[in-house]
Amino acid sequence: MQSINLFSLFTERLSKHKIEYAITGSVASIAYGEPRLTHDIDLVIILKESKVDELISAFPQDLFYCPPKEIIIKEIKRTSRGHINLIHHETGFKADLYFIGADDIQLWAIRNKKKIDLSGSELFINIYAKSW
Repeated sequence: MQSINLFSLFTERLSKHKIEYAITGSVASIAYGEPRLTHDIDLVIILKESKVDELISAFPQDLFYCPPKEIIIKEIKRTSRGHINLIHHETGFKADLYFIGADDIQLWAIRNKKKIDLSGSELFINIYAKSW
């Protein structure tokens, strides 16, 4: 299992900038006590075009790979499967960000999130991730 500090590299920055997210995938399963090997964190996020600059500033180029603004905007505008990667340079740890678009399942994931404390870090996970 990856250190919780790697997860919080991404989640704390999103929370600080008030970008709503829910953790899904393997990391969410870890919160339910099912250890898994994972090399990334999957996040469903709500991001309006007006907040793209904030997302970019939350992940500065000297610390993270973050796609250019025009790519992020293009992905936000997709009605389904909008997606970008963020990569922490020092560790190589990656976040897969999935934009809600018109996807009911991803909207459901956000609406059904739960705040948990995992090893001292506050995270928002999809409460039904275990059943996925």
